Amino acid sequence: QIVSTQIETNKMMNKTSVIFLIIILFVGSISIGNYMWANVNERKKEIGILRMIGTLKSEIYKILLVKATVLGLFGGILGYLLGTISAYYLGPVFAQIQVSPIPIFVLWAVLISVGISILGSILPAYFAAKIEPFSNMQEE
Repeated sequence: QIVSTQIETNKMMNKTSVIFLIIILFVGSISIGNYMWANVNERKKEIGILRMIGTLKSEIYKILLVKATVLGLFGGILGYLLGTISAYYLGPVFAQIQVSPIPIFVLWAVLISVGISILGSILPAYFAAKIEPFSNMQEE
């Protein structure tokens, strides 16, 4: 009886963790997209100048996706380090468990973080690539 209750509790906790993870990833993607959108709006003039000197729309798109990739890379590494250090020191205090770093999680953290960053940046990069140089200069 006690074992089956424990198993059910573990299943429920796993489902709850997955739901929270999905919410966090969605919010992270929206946050990165918001940041990139603001960045594109601040740099319309520079993007227009790049277009005037012959930079292709696809190159503008790639530049912004590379920026998102770099943000995701640093975010994944920093997130892994902060999470691991926090778990290492706070695990014994709050849950009476010893936590050991798991190196493979660095790869997962970076891959997920880069993926979410790129996903959140696709739309802002697409609209940045569509900026027309001459009409943009006339707005200011």
